[in-house]
Amino acid sequence: MTSDQTTAELPFSLGDLVQLKSGGPPMSVCDLDLQRGVVGCAWFDRVDGEMRLQRFTGPSAVFNQYVPSFAEMVGPNSALIEIAAERQRQMSEEGFSRARDDEYTDGQLAQAASSYALMAAGRPGTARQTWPVSWGEAWLKSSEPRRDLIKAGALIAAEIERRDRAITAQGDQP
Repeated sequence: MTSDQTTAELPFSLGDLVQLKSGGPPMSVCDLDLQRGVVGCAWFDRVDGEMRLQRFTGPSAVFNQYVPSFAEMVGPNSALIEIAAERQRQMSEEGFSRARDDEYTDGQLAQAASSYALMAAGRPGTARQTWPVSWGEAWLKSSEPRRDLIKAGALIAAEIERRDRAITAQGDQP
C-alpha cells in the first residue's frame, strides 16, 4: 500500500472480512492507516476463542476478500434457522401449504407478517387493523416480541416464495 492510496482505491473498507493470501482465519478490517501503510484486523482465535488484534504493514495485495459460506453467515443460533423452523411448524401444525399460500393473492401473507411485526413493536391496535380480514382476528396469536418477529419472518418468506411461484408459472423468472 503506498502513501498516496486512498480508501476508495483499496479493495476493502472498514468492517470488511479479509483473509491473508497465505491462509489463516477470516479477519475484520478495523483500522486503515493509509499514511503509514498499515491495515488493522481483528479476529477470533479458533483454538481459545479469544479476540486477537494485529496490524499488518505492506501492500493490501496480501489480503483476499473473505466471503463467508451460508452456514457461517447464519451460524448455529441464527434467527434464520428459527424462521425456517417456524415456517415448517406453520405448514405441519397450522395447515399452511404451498398450494394454500398460492391462493393468497391479495397480500394476506404480507399483511399477516406486518401485523406480527407491529405486535413486536408494541403497536397492537395497528397490528389488528393490518391483519387480513378474511383470516379472522382469532388467527392473530401474538406472544412475546421476539417470537412475533420469527412468525413475521416465516410469513414474509412464504409470501416471497408465493410470488416467485406465480412469476415462474407465468413463464418469467423471479
